[in-house]
Amino acid sequence: EAIVRQNHSILEREEQNRQKTATTVDDAKKGALVARLEKLMQEEHLYRENLLTRDRVAEILETNRTYLGQIMSEVYQKSFTQYINDLRIDEAIRILDNPKSVRPIRLIGVDLGFNSVTTFNTQFQNRTGMTPAQYRKKVIDISNENAESNSEE
Repeated sequence: EAIVRQNHSILEREEQNRQKTATTVDDAKKGALVARLEKLMQEEHLYRENLLTRDRVAEILETNRTYLGQIMSEVYQKSFTQYINDLRIDEAIRILDNPKSVRPIRLIGVDLGFNSVTTFNTQFQNRTGMTPAQYRKKVIDISNENAESNSEE
């Protein structure tokens, strides 16, 4: 339960940090690039694209891959790949947080742009400490416990 609650807090903090980041970058050029990157990811969900590369994102942003990598490192303290995987895992957590969701886990990973179930499971477990299946089960268990305690009142 603590891990599930902790992930909710992490998602909220990361969303707040992303919003702050887009508005607090010093250099105007960097700030504009970060804002466009955030829009691409948050509104257009580009991170869901299978085989997304730094070159492709740089091309869309009309910059070069080296500068984009520098921005990732300076602004997010992450590699491009980690940034994209974090966005994908954030969405996976939101999907799996719905105890009524019956969408197969492998499809969730594919829909979010992961090339394999193994990669999805590994990234998810690295982030949350459990596999997507374990996470889903824990969310359902918590939901059932809450429903039982509410019906007893």
